[in-house]
Amino acid sequence: MRLKKTVKVMTILSLLIIAAMVVAGLIAGHSLPADALVPVHWNVAGNADNFMPRDVALMIMPAVGLAVSALFAFLPKLEPRIGHLEASARLYATSWLGVLLFLAAIDGMMLARALGHSMPNLNFGVLGLALLIVLIGNFLGKSRSMFFIGIRTPWTLSSEEVWSRTHRLGGRLFVVLGLLALAAIPLGVAGALILRGLLVGLVLAALSLTAWSWLLWRRERDENSDKA
Repeated sequence: MRLKKTVKVMTILSLLIIAAMVVAGLIAGHSLPADALVPVHWNVAGNADNFMPRDVALMIMPAVGLAVSALFAFLPKLEPRIGHLEASARLYATSWLGVLLFLAAIDGMMLARALGHSMPNLNFGVLGLALLIVLIGNFLGKSRSMFFIGIRTPWTLSSEEVWSRTHRLGGRLFVVLGLLALAAIPLGVAGALILRGLLVGLVLAALSLTAWSWLLWRRERDENSDKA
């Protein structure tokens, strides 16, 4: 019942956020020529390197948000370990809301830039990504094993203990990584450098957690063999 309530609340909240994105896009569109090309992607230096027609560009993020929300809403019907998903409702809801708010923030930045407002778009995107990493990391260690959310390796999925210990470490790594990125922004570190650091940190964390889960699984297997 708790999961059904979470899905219902998050679905309503998602539709409200997406509706706000659509309205903002329509309002911005009235201020742009019909044949305007709107920037939709920036390189690591912060320069626009991809453009789309006005009507497509202004609705692309709401469309992505709708697809993401539909995926999260449908997830309980796909997850074999539905009881574990229910026990991980906070991580599920935080991931859903966090991703959607990140998309909304990027959408707001795109609209502002399309209307000619100067914004430190790379740092803005880095800020949103860092906050998302901290949010997810905060709930990661409290999750139960699932097939669609979390650090899913053969070893975490085979043992609840391995899942729990891997995700506790993963949660700490995510929070530290996100906080370091947040601290670097007011210090004046270039957004491109922070983004590279975040990406490298995430890759190293993923590799480390994969190896850690295997070591935990092997230790657990050896201990069970000794008891047999």
